[in-house]
Amino acid sequence: FYARVRINSDDEKQNNSSSKVLASAVLLIVCISTYAGIQQFRYDFGRTAGDTKLRLTQLGDERRIKLQVEVTKYLLSTEVQTFDAELGGTPGNPNWVPRQPVSMLKELIHSDTDLLNLGQARRLLQDGSGNTRLLGYGEKLLDTDYIFILHPTVAQELAYSYSKRMLDRLQAVDEIYPYGAFICKLSADWIHILNRHADSSSQKLRYAQQMLAWAEKRVERNPEDPGSHVDLSKAYLERGQVDQSAEQLNYYRKAIKTYTHASQMYPTAHDVQQNYGHVLTQMGTAFSNAGLNEEGNRYLKEGEEAYNRARWLARYKQDVLNLR
Repeated sequence: FYARVRINSDDEKQNNSSSKVLASAVLLIVCISTYAGIQQFRYDFGRTAGDTKLRLTQLGDERRIKLQVEVTKYLLSTEVQTFDAELGGTPGNPNWVPRQPVSMLKELIHSDTDLLNLGQARRLLQDGSGNTRLLGYGEKLLDTDYIFILHPTVAQELAYSYSKRMLDRLQAVDEIYPYGAFICKLSADWIHILNRHADSSSQKLRYAQQMLAWAEKRVERNPEDPGSHVDLSKAYLERGQVDQSAEQLNYYRKAIKTYTHASQMYPTAHDVQQNYGHVLTQMGTAFSNAGLNEEGNRYLKEGEEAYNRARWLARYKQDVLNLR
C-alpha cells in the first residue's frame, strides 16, 4: 500500500510539474500576444487624428478602412476621371458633375485645403429641393457640405498620395504583429485599385509586386481559406500581365496551379468554378497566342469543363436545393 501511494504521489508530482510547464508556456504566449497588441494599439492611436474619444473609436475600425478604399476607388473612377470642365459633365452624362459629401471624402482626405482643391464646396439649400449653393467667403466647411469634383488630375494625385500614407501605415502595423490575414487582404485589394489606374509601366510593375507580396503573406497565414488562394491566383495573373519577359508564362502557370487548388478546396461553389473556367480560358488563349498550342488547348478544354461544372452546380442549387 505504501509503495502504491508513493508511486501515485510521484505520478501526481510529475503531472503537476507538466501542468505548470504547460501553464507557463500558455501564459508566455498570451503575454507576447498582449504585448504585440498593445504595441499595435499605441502605434495606431498615435497616428489617428482627432481628440481622444475619436481616436479610440477609430482604432481597429475595419469599416472605416474599407470606406477609405471606397473613396480611393471613387476618385479614380470613370465618373470622376472623364469629367470635362468645358463640357460641364461627363461624356455619358453631360449635365452631371461628380460629387461626394465632405464626410465621406474626409475618411481618406483629412485636409480641408486638399478637399477644396478638388473643385467647389457647396451647401444644400434648406428648401428641400436638393439644390446647392456655393459656400460664401469665410463660411466653414461642414461635414454635411458637398465637394463637386471639377479637377480629375487633382483627384488622382490625392487618391495616390493619401493611399500611400495609409498603406505605409498598414505595413507598419502589420510588422508589429505579423500574423493576421485581414491587413494582407485589405492592402492587396487597395493596391489592385491603384494598379488598375496607374499611368506608367514602372508603376504597374511596382504595384503588381506589392500586391503579390501581400497575397503570398495571406496564404501563408491562412492556408485553409480558399479565398486566399483565389486572390493569390489573381495576383500572379496581374504580375504576369506587367512582365514582358519569358517569365510571364511562368506567372500564368502559377496562377492556374493556385486557382486549381482553390477550386479543389471549395468544389461546390459554382461561382468559384465559373471564375476558374474564365482563368483557364484566358490562359489557354494566351498560351496559344504564344505558340504553345498543346498547353493552350489543354487549358481551354479544362476551362470548358469548369464552365460545365459551374452550370451544373448553379442548376442544382436552384432546382434541387431551391436556393437563389
